[in-house]
Amino acid sequence: MLLAGCAATVQQDAPAEPNLEIQARIAEARLAHETGEHDEALALLREAIAIDPQPELLQRAARLAAALDQWPEALTLADQWLQADPDSGEALQLQTVAALRSGKTDVALLALNRGLGDAPADQDWMRAVALLAAGAEPATAERVLTRLVDARDGLPAGFQRYLQSRLAWQLGERVAARARIGEALQQRPDFEYALWSARMAQAEGETERALADIRLARAARPDDESAARAEVELLRELGRTDEALTVLNQLPASVDTLYTVALLQVEEDQIARAGATWQRLVATVERDGQGAWQAGILAEMLGLEPEALTWYGQVDGEFQSRAQLRRAIVLGNLGRVAEARALTAELRAGRDPDLAEQAWMVEGQLLLEAGRGEEAIGLYSEAVAQEPSNVDLLYARAMAAVQLDDLELAEQDLRTIIQNDPENAVALNALGYTLSDRTDRQNEALRLIETALALDPDNAAIIDSMGWVLFRLGRPDEALPYLERAVELEPHPEIVAHLIEARLATGDEVGARVLAARWAAELSGDETFDATLERLELEP
Repeated sequence: MLLAGCAATVQQDAPAEPNLEIQARIAEARLAHETGEHDEALALLREAIAIDPQPELLQRAARLAAALDQWPEALTLADQWLQADPDSGEALQLQTVAALRSGKTDVALLALNRGLGDAPADQDWMRAVALLAAGAEPATAERVLTRLVDARDGLPAGFQRYLQSRLAWQLGERVAARARIGEALQQRPDFEYALWSARMAQAEGETERALADIRLARAARPDDESAARAEVELLRELGRTDEALTVLNQLPASVDTLYTVALLQVEEDQIARAGATWQRLVATVERDGQGAWQAGILAEMLGLEPEALTWYGQVDGEFQSRAQLRRAIVLGNLGRVAEARALTAELRAGRDPDLAEQAWMVEGQLLLEAGRGEEAIGLYSEAVAQEPSNVDLLYARAMAAVQLDDLELAEQDLRTIIQNDPENAVALNALGYTLSDRTDRQNEALRLIETALALDPDNAAIIDSMGWVLFRLGRPDEALPYLERAVELEPHPEIVAHLIEARLATGDEVGARVLAARWAAELSGDETFDATLERLELEP
């Protein structure tokens, strides 16, 4: 009896045979869409809907009608879609936009009210604003929003101006958006209003104004850690680290807070304090997940490499693969290259292509730093064979080839990148600098570097290359302004060395010696810088 009952149940619940006529219309519609015959595709979907108005068919047809700007048709299909699936949020949103685009504001208003429900949350209002911005002209959107707000009782003071500000911003009316939020804050110094004002100010690059708004938000909600952290980030951007640390020290000593404190202390070269903060962090962190990851990162930054290995080894979850990559780097720094390569090989065999690429890059760099350049080239070649158009891998192999004086391979890889992307300023500069520094092809190098500089005029490395190729062409007076600008932007040891050498070549030995003395305390120990001073007999 049990077996018979089961058999009967299976037979009763078996799905109906698919309608072959509908399937044929869908297949024809897909083919028409793929060949660019979109109107024909929509007509075929309508025929399938006439046979059986399934929600999935209505969804496809409504989306296609909207994509074709056939808004009255999209509205009709969205209405049918909602009848077939009353709980579909996407159908309701499409109905709203289609009604607005079709000039049926009353229909749109009904749809918006339905989306807001009886007690709308903030995200419901934000969704309504986004739909108005997407579907209506500014004046219509403003008018519908006013009607929507007027129909609701008990909204807080300033809320309508807040919504109007967000709408104006999405419509590209930034001046109006700022004015509306100012009016909202005058009516009520609300946390969300101030936070929104800060976001707008930050988007416009007005960091000081954003900071004032964030502080207003914190005053409205003193216990909110998100606003405090936003203030910390703004203070960091302004270089006011001491104030940022003061704000952080007012917060509960969570792992995230301690981690940020330690990062700031490292940035300020307060290594002893950062070490003490790290000790507080590891005393409370759970030995897994994000906390272990943060403990490992800080240990590595503080030069505590054995401790970093221990913490990275305890990471699990979403941070585990990244922790393995960091472990490989630390192992390489400790000279344990075989162990490091075992980890990178495991990551390369994984399913994450981005992580696999990083593993290739890390392993190649480890081999280069271990003095095993030929193996690094072989490894990069294996990677390039698998991904022949990968720009990062080609560039890494080119730079490794430069180190090994294999200029033919370096030029081949850089030209491959440039051929695929003629506006790749990094590759243009790398090829130009290599030709200038390692060959006598100075005019060709100059053309490449000029192109790179036009594409990226504020890049210190490219500006340095421009100065260096002019120097190599025997034009040190023309080179000096470029090299001085490059040092101003990024006082890298090699760039400073170029400037000193060019100044000496102009006959300004006193100026060259002054520069050498000025930078020696900071850059002494760098191989290129020291070798340049020794060659020029300018050792301080």
